[in-house]
Amino acid sequence: MSYFINIKEEGKIIELQPGIYKVKLIGSWFVDVGNFSLSIQDIDTNNIIKWRRSELGAFSKVKGMDAKIIGTIDIPSWTNYSVHFENTQDLAIYRMGIFGRFLFKRFAKRTSNLIIAVG
Repeated sequence: MSYFINIKEEGKIIELQPGIYKVKLIGSWFVDVGNFSLSIQDIDTNNIIKWRRSELGAFSKVKGMDAKIIGTIDIPSWTNYSVHFENTQDLAIYRMGIFGRFLFKRFAKRTSNLIIAVG
């Protein structure tokens, strides 16, 4: 199961089973992660789990939408977690192809209302 989380939904509660989950940025295969960081906090124990960033993220599709795998997160137990983001202003997607990204970077970049998929 995938959870879709808007980066403005700080503290959203999601239920996860044990396992390794892919963290995907929805909307384009061309992304800039910068210093963006994601962590989840166990509601019961307050244990904080940090994500592992993927330097060479693979391309993916999530419900027919382009997505880029930007990291993974390792969940140790089945419980509810709250999702937390840092440096969301560094996260961006580009609607154009690789060449358009370099030529029209300023116009193609979108940094608000970005969606993260965990699953």
